Amino acid sequence: MKFTIIRILLSVSALIYSAFGFAQTGSRSFVDVMSTYSVIPDLTYQRAGGVDLKLDVYRPRDDDGTNKTLMHMHGGGWTNGSKEASSLNFLPYLEMGWTIVNVAYRLADVAHAPAAVEDTRCALRWIYRNADRYGFDKQNIVVTGNSAGGHLALITGC
Repeated sequence: MKFTIIRILLSVSALIYSAFGFAQTGSRSFVDVMSTYSVIPDLTYQRAGGVDLKLDVYRPRDDDGTNKTLMHMHGGGWTNGSKEASSLNFLPYLEMGWTIVNVAYRLADVAHAPAAVEDTRCALRWIYRNADRYGFDKQNIVVTGNSAGGHLALITGC
């Protein structure tokens, strides 16, 4: 339990620290940042309840190495929202050269709890299994989200 609390505090500190760095250096437009990235959209990480669960991978262009990795889940009160609508949330990490995994999960109108938690844990396992293929740094994975996605990030762990 103590280790989990320390890990959560370190993750929150990293998020706050990176946000301050982003604010101090100014920001480029989303279009400018995205021009330095390649996006691999709609990769299926699991099939559950007759639904293909998808994620997008954002990788820095011209970088075949291993990068710090951010796994992000969208908000929406577990009933709405989408991975496509949440891309501005991780713009600071794109600017810092991280690889982003933007995860969709089953919403409450499609599957009852704990389906969303099962989905995000499955997505994290997918990241570990595919680390070599997509350049995920298994030693530097941050799991985050906003609103309901933040709740899922805490439960998913890392």
